[in-house]
Amino acid sequence: MGKKAFFRLSFAAVVAGAALFALSAPSKAAETQLIWSANAPAVNQSTEALSKGRHAQAIRFAKDVLRAKTQPANHLIARQNLCLAYLAQGKADDAKSYCDAALSAEARTRITEKDGRLVAAADTAEAGAATLEAAVRANVARAQGSALAENR
Repeated sequence: MGKKAFFRLSFAAVVAGAALFALSAPSKAAETQLIWSANAPAVNQSTEALSKGRHAQAIRFAKDVLRAKTQPANHLIARQNLCLAYLAQGKADDAKSYCDAALSAEARTRITEKDGRLVAAADTAEAGAATLEAAVRANVARAQGSALAENR
C-alpha cells in the first residue's frame, strides 16, 4: 500500500470516528431544560450564565436570588441553578444541599414554553399541566446521574 493510500485511509478512519463520537456523545444543553422566570431578572441572569457555561457567574446570581425576597418559584429555580452549576464544576459536596432542596420543594407553579424556553408562570398549575416542580426534579436527576456516572 502506498503512502498516499495509507494516509487517505487513516484520515478517513479518524474523520469517521470523530463523527461517530460527536453523534453519540450527549449534549449537556440537550439534556437539561433550563428554566427562566417570568418576573425575576436575577434568576434569568443566573440561567443565562448557566446556559453559556459561566458557572461561577450563575452561582453568584443564584445566591443573590436566595438572599432576596421573591416568589418561592424563583427560589426553586435559583436552587436548581446552584445544583447544576456546582455539579458542572465537579463540586458535588457543594451541590448536594441545593440539589436536595430543589428535589424536595413543592412548587405547584405552571411552566410554559415561550420562545423555545421554559418559563415559570406566576399562577399555579392546573391538574395535568406541566409544573416547575417536575421540570426541576427531571433536571436535577439528570445532572446528578451524569455527575455520578462521571465520578465512577
